[in-house]
Amino acid sequence: MLPGTTQPPIQLLSQPADQIPTPPISKGKAPAPLQTRTPTSYPSAPKASTSQGPVQAPLPQLAAPQPPPGNLPPNPPAPAAMAQQNQPQILGTPPDPYNGSPDKAITFWNTLTNYYAINDGTYVMNAQKVLSTLTYFKISTSGGDWASDQMATALATNLVNYGMWDQFKAAFEKQFILPASQMEAIQKMHATTIGTCDFPTWFQDWSTQARCTRVDETTKMWAFRRNLPVALQQKLLMLSPQPTTLDTLVEKAWEFNCNWQIFGGSSGTPTRGQGSSHGNWQSNQHLCI
Repeated sequence: MLPGTTQPPIQLLSQPADQIPTPPISKGKAPAPLQTRTPTSYPSAPKASTSQGPVQAPLPQLAAPQPPPGNLPPNPPAPAAMAQQNQPQILGTPPDPYNGSPDKAITFWNTLTNYYAINDGTYVMNAQKVLSTLTYFKISTSGGDWASDQMATALATNLVNYGMWDQFKAAFEKQFILPASQMEAIQKMHATTIGTCDFPTWFQDWSTQARCTRVDETTKMWAFRRNLPVALQQKLLMLSPQPTTLDTLVEKAWEFNCNWQIFGGSSGTPTRGQGSSHGNWQSNQHLCI
């Protein structure tokens, strides 16, 4: 093309659609369908193992042993419950609150001593006995005031100390068992004869006075013999060996009285004994058990 000339536009010849030639079709065969390709999925590469050596299968776990059929065993008791079960059982009844009356001092102390004796497995220390005793005093009475002073004295020290049981007993007797009451009890112990009373009634009265005297056992045994009829005293003197305690002496006197009730009391004779050589006590025909 020369310079300064323009190329004529290209003209496209259009033909009707029915005149466009079609590819030849073989007879008896259908045109092959168009095939589409689907993307092929490739398996992901296995992850590299961080452990060395071949991978081992986990060991089988053994099943926990099952309890036999039936009732399941109970749970073990708690330590606090076990400690409570091991405590000894409290026996008897503690004394009534003491108000400080001298007339009730001996009765209160004897009841308290007996209560501690039957519960010796619980009250094993002096401090336990003293602490417990101080709670048996009636508040707003002379006895309660004395007990309060004893508590204050013990708690005022650096190391709380209630002292020994014997010391506490001596302090109690000094405070509440007056000398006049003791002298009166001694007089009654020596002067209370059996007379026409039956043995149990007389001995209950006599032993009450004897406990208030705070004398030794030998003196009590001597006073017990003096208050018996002469014939019964002679029968006791014939025992061999002789009783060495007051309890044994009272037991033998009781047995002699029972024998008279069985063999002598029903015969109508006025004497109590087994023959003239044993003496008789005609003034005590009503002595019985």
